[in-house]
Amino acid sequence: MYLGDDIIKFASTGIISSEDLKELYSTNGFKSPSKKIIPIDKDKFTTVSPFNFRYITYQFDKGLTQRTWCPEHIFTNRQIYALYHYYKSKYKNIELVDVGHYKYPLKEAANIIFHAEAHVGVCSGMGWLSIACGKTPDIWYATETDCKFIKWAKDRWKDNNVSVHYFDKCFLLKPCNVAYDGLKYEYKQ
Repeated sequence: MYLGDDIIKFASTGIISSEDLKELYSTNGFKSPSKKIIPIDKDKFTTVSPFNFRYITYQFDKGLTQRTWCPEHIFTNRQIYALYHYYKSKYKNIELVDVGHYKYPLKEAANIIFHAEAHVGVCSGMGWLSIACGKTPDIWYATETDCKFIKWAKDRWKDNNVSVHYFDKCFLLKPCNVAYDGLKYEYKQ
């Protein structure tokens, strides 16, 4: 099972397949089928932040087990770089902590996200986990199409009051003197 799917399945059915998620959720958290993600019990988190600085969490990489490769999911390294630097400038004096690609065990990642000031990322399991940790993440897609494989995910983000953004609608290519082709992405003002 995939992390995001398992979190959504728990909200819909009360069933958790992942042993890691079972460690975070108590099954009595399920009341009735819902489109809303069920929060993780607060007692599963430490009372003190794991870092001694202010931070937001992010995941801009897709998992290596990605099942669908719709145009919405395909980001270039240059686009990921632009997203990172956009948030770095938006949250001045706040560190960005990468929780992607299994950098931390799931329970530790959840605790890091719980204590963060915000979470941003591409459509991924960590985005769903951030909702369970009490965050309202900014979620990014590369573009907007009618890919049938992810329509349900976009609808579920909206059901959970998540801000969904499309890279190609928010960033423009601008001249610069550091890129081989003389262009870089900048956020539209």
